[in-house]
Amino acid sequence: MGAAKRWAEAILACSPMSVRASKQAALRGLEHPSLQSAIAEQTRNPAVRALLRSEDLREGALAFSQKRKPEWQGRRRAHSDGEADRAHHDEVGDRSSRAFERLAEPFRRELKVHCYS
Repeated sequence: MGAAKRWAEAILACSPMSVRASKQAALRGLEHPSLQSAIAEQTRNPAVRALLRSEDLREGALAFSQKRKPEWQGRRRAHSDGEADRAHHDEVGDRSSRAFERLAEPFRRELKVHCYS
């Protein structure tokens, strides 16, 4: 029970938009035949797209760099240039896909050891 409470506290400390995007990405990922295709599709997920355009994305990085607790806003940033926003979103999505792939690799190996041996 203690571990479950620690997990719950960690989740509650995250941006609500981030929790929503993570949950939707995980559930939608189950529909894909492979982890690679699920990761490739993550930036098409509406909740992930909203998160990548949110004030929370910037606030999380800023709070981390300033070593303070983030103040989540739960809303999108205002943009004046839609084309620049889409280009930035695509670039951020590509980088996050690559970063996620690097982070997922040890877990993938661990799953193979425990589930397929």
